[in-house]
Amino acid sequence: KSHVICHLDDGADLFMELTVNTGKGYVSADKNKMEDAPIGLIPIDAIYSPIKKVSYDVQPTREGQVLDYDKLTLKVETDGSLTPDDAVAYAARIMQDQLS
Repeated sequence: KSHVICHLDDGADLFMELTVNTGKGYVSADKNKMEDAPIGLIPIDAIYSPIKKVSYDVQPTREGQVLDYDKLTLKVETDGSLTPDDAVAYAARIMQDQLS
């Protein structure tokens, strides 16, 4: 996505230093503050999840003559660093570990 950082008039200059980190899950700006940070550093929230959007649909289905089954359809959109299939497989492993 594109985000507007600022608007500059003709002839204006902008100097910025950015820090980029890797992580897991969501990290608030408060936790992104560094104790020895220089004056003027603006920490921001960080979202490290590769998952952009998930939706699901449950429909009745049949298996042979048996009509009381449900079909679950998942739609998973990622940022490209992980395939949707790998994301679902990883989530299933986590859920299996939690339930065992």
